[in-house]
Amino acid sequence: MLQDNEEWPTGSLTTTVTLQLVANQSYDIVFLADNSEAEGKGYTYDAETAQFSVTYGQEMVINATYTINGKAGAATVNTLNLASTPVRQNYQTNIYGSLLTTQNAFTVTIDPAFEGMIPVLMWDGSVSDPIIDEIAKTVTVTSPGQLAGFASKVNDGNQFEGYTVTLENDMDLANIFWTPIGSILGASGGQSTTFKGVFDGKGHTISNLNVNVTGEDAPAGFFGQASYYAEVKNLNINGFNVTGNHYASALVGYSWTGAKISNCNVSNGEIKLVPNASGSDFDNGDKAGSIAGYSNATITDCHASNVKITGFRDLGALVGYNWGPISACSANNITITHSDENSYGNYAPYHIGLLTGFNGTNNYDMGIVSSDCTASNVTLNGMPSGNYVYIKNKQDLINFASAVNSKTETYEGKKVVLLADIDMGGSLWTPVGVMTKEDLGTGTGKVQGARFSGSFEGNGHAVSNFVVNQTGEAAVAGFFGRVTGNVTISNLKVLNANISSDHYAGGIVAYIYNNNVAATASVLACAVANSTITSRAIQLANGEYDNGDKVGGICGYVNVHTANAKAIFNNCRVSDCTLQAYRDLGGLIGYVANSSGSISGSTNAVMNLKLIQDFAHNYKNLTAGARVGNVLGYHESTSEPNLMAGSSRNFGNTTTTINQ
Repeated sequence: MLQDNEEWPTGSLTTTVTLQLVANQSYDIVFLADNSEAEGKGYTYDAETAQFSVTYGQEMVINATYTINGKAGAATVNTLNLASTPVRQNYQTNIYGSLLTTQNAFTVTIDPAFEGMIPVLMWDGSVSDPIIDEIAKTVTVTSPGQLAGFASKVNDGNQFEGYTVTLENDMDLANIFWTPIGSILGASGGQSTTFKGVFDGKGHTISNLNVNVTGEDAPAGFFGQASYYAEVKNLNINGFNVTGNHYASALVGYSWTGAKISNCNVSNGEIKLVPNASGSDFDNGDKAGSIAGYSNATITDCHASNVKITGFRDLGALVGYNWGPISACSANNITITHSDENSYGNYAPYHIGLLTGFNGTNNYDMGIVSSDCTASNVTLNGMPSGNYVYIKNKQDLINFASAVNSKTETYEGKKVVLLADIDMGGSLWTPVGVMTKEDLGTGTGKVQGARFSGSFEGNGHAVSNFVVNQTGEAAVAGFFGRVTGNVTISNLKVLNANISSDHYAGGIVAYIYNNNVAATASVLACAVANSTITSRAIQLANGEYDNGDKVGGICGYVNVHTANAKAIFNNCRVSDCTLQAYRDLGGLIGYVANSSGSISGSTNAVMNLKLIQDFAHNYKNLTAGARVGNVLGYHESTSEPNLMAGSSRNFGNTTTTINQ
């Protein structure tokens, strides 16, 4: 915006101002007369060098030519050739000075946006065609009617694959009912009407969005569905009311693998999902977040503020159900409410979290929230209490482990729920359930020490970047140390951990002890990746060596020696890890002891592992490869369980080496 601080000549002027960019593309910009003095000056113009000097940071500078004409046919009033003019996306550039008569002494400021100065285009419900260049494969949207026309074309089956759509102005949708762009999912979540191109909001804002759709195949949001390799970027949604039955957000209801969402902001609105009738029962009411409801996309530099989210399950401040990586994002002042309206099923509890409600389970490279993402003032309402314990951050996690290890709590009959990914920052971790030498051996009295005996629901979240170093004959090293009883550990990821012990080591749990305990221990849909797990042989008081054994990617040692004692491992995955031990070394489990009990498993996977058999102290004179296996290191029974039943995955590049 150019502002003149001189008196204007008598009579009106027809002013044409052309901004000439380096790429030789011309853009018309607004020219206003204003005699007010400049405030917050941050740039000065040097007439000798014809340059603006920058005294605070900006995004870029351009070389600009401003031509000021008089009435039609009149001579040019003045031409300003201003090199290195500072500009910033979605900000207003002000040039102050004697614009009509001189090239000297100009000042530039950059002020936050144009709100209240340039009228926002208001939608009246009309639909018109956007500007489509089939040769350049571009779609230009300059009005709300054209935006509705673009949405209509997508919903008629044009996916705009390979096209770039640009939004050229801020637009107010006036709370008129909006049909999401890509409005219907096909059978089993397949594509029906969807967007596959690039949508560039260019920093503009869509305001007063009103979406109200019904049915499990109708995702709700500004975009309903963004498919494979679609991209939504540089867009703001401010002021919205989104209602549906399944998959909802202000921005993208449902996104697919390969899609990208970046530099988008969502603020000041409400999202509500209600389960819908399914025969005589109800279903859905799930998967809602400010940025995406269900996401396979890569989400970067997106932010949500002042949002209310209500639904039955899979609810998060950013994403409800997430399978993709999320980085450099934030959520502030978000209220998430679990609603029992038409409730159904029994979830854990309801898969509700701070930034994401539920992350993809056992595939470690999916559903990961980077440590540079932040949640502030995120409130969870309607969560069950009583026997539920919630972990939101690192300190909560430490307190949980301390309660077990001080023998004040076993959490038997309770459910511990992880509400966020937690980066431990390389700190030393004491496993949940440390063990002493007195706990070794058999008999019911051996399960009276520190142990975890409850249910742990990870909600697909990751605990990452921690170190475990346990020593002694009773050393148990893992995220969990010793667990016993009717224990369930589900949907937990362990990433980038360095776990070492003298005896018993596993990525998820070191030691499952149900000897003389008629109970079932289950490890379900857990993943360990990019970690090192080691057991060292130790020298005893008599000078001989022992231990250095029982190492597994998921679990080091399983003891189910009693009738009706069971261990179940389903849908777990170990990837890109190094495991080392003298013996009883397995990609999934190190050692299984079950004379009377049972162990079973299905759809587990071990991939790209390095198994190192350490013969530095070969105290039992083993031969190479003895008691080492890709899946199971050693099993006492004559019939080894098929822990890979139903799995279509192979062992990848798993190798076994000998360390002498």
